[in-house]
Amino acid sequence: MIQASLERHISINEFWYILLELQTEMFSGTIELNDTIGTNWKIYFYLGRLVYATGGKHPVRRWIRHVKASLPQISLREDNLWKKQKEFKICWEYELLSNWHLEGKIKREQVIGIINGLIKEVFGDLHRMKISKPKIKQEENSFSHKWLSTSLEQYINQSREEWRKWQEKGIADLDPEKRPIIRRVEELASSMPSQDYQKMVQLFNSQLTLRELSVKIKKPVIDLTISLLPYLRSGIMEMVEVEDWPVPESKNIKIQTQTKAQLLPLVACIDDSFGTRQPLDQLVEKAGCKFVGIQDPIKAIPFLVDKRPALILLDTKISATNSYRLCEVMRKMSVFKTTPMIIFIEEDSLISRVRAKMAGATECLVKPVRQEIMIKTLLKYVMLQGG
Repeated sequence: MIQASLERHISINEFWYILLELQTEMFSGTIELNDTIGTNWKIYFYLGRLVYATGGKHPVRRWIRHVKASLPQISLREDNLWKKQKEFKICWEYELLSNWHLEGKIKREQVIGIINGLIKEVFGDLHRMKISKPKIKQEENSFSHKWLSTSLEQYINQSREEWRKWQEKGIADLDPEKRPIIRRVEELASSMPSQDYQKMVQLFNSQLTLRELSVKIKKPVIDLTISLLPYLRSGIMEMVEVEDWPVPESKNIKIQTQTKAQLLPLVACIDDSFGTRQPLDQLVEKAGCKFVGIQDPIKAIPFLVDKRPALILLDTKISATNSYRLCEVMRKMSVFKTTPMIIFIEEDSLISRVRAKMAGATECLVKPVRQEIMIKTLLKYVMLQGG
């Protein structure tokens, strides 16, 4: 069985040879292949010329990233951009770009630039995969418009050169389609200045892959990966899988945007003092999280049950109820069994700390809390909750 499984797969060089053979045969149609984890890839030819390539873990995220980078003037949230998306039967990514060109929304060179970037990235990713022998389907009626520029040989050579760089730098095992997360918060915080630590955590809280982070900070993905290598090798950070986004269309563009926003950790603060809530709001935003301040502690529990925050902050000075009692009640509820809760105390006394511990608080902090301590503590529990 093991031998049979191995025979179904081919090397990347064997695959390149198959494509070059199809080029000489003036092939028109689709080459479809899968890797060992079931990821699907499709490569399109027209009269022996490579036209488009898609698939992999994140075809939608990849397409949106390249389109946004090349067309900053276009808002992808506009419904009228997606009206004909469902009409395209072969490959919506390619046909939609062609349609935008026909409607005068983008220029020819912009279409070609986006397609070149997408093909180059797909070819680069294929070096990381154990791929199966491709299924070749001949189709005379392919795309209605052909955007032909870079040759097949150039794409292959570019992908080989890029892969060689990843191997030489010792990072070939790191997938830029994964996202970095912090596993050991304390070690990371102590290894760099507080300001740099805040920026890093804010970036990582954005749920972006390495490739998406590289675009955001305008740094080549290979350089970004190298900069994180010491933390990844030591176990302070880890690379984890992320899901692709849904195929964008008129009815779900806004839903997709909301879904991304909902991924940000929520920090809730129960305190009837605006002077306490406002600076906390600013600190939480710096950490790349969402903040909600709750003024009325009586209404806090139903609200928190509905929102399920990643971290709850309570002040001992809240009126109308006892913060220790409120913490104790929430801790006994199954929905808050593992939620970190921090109580702000007025003085650092053994009695206050014991009361907080008995109430189920994860930790207590003495007021006034210095900004660097608050951020470090806040991010520690938010990151542990999200990781």
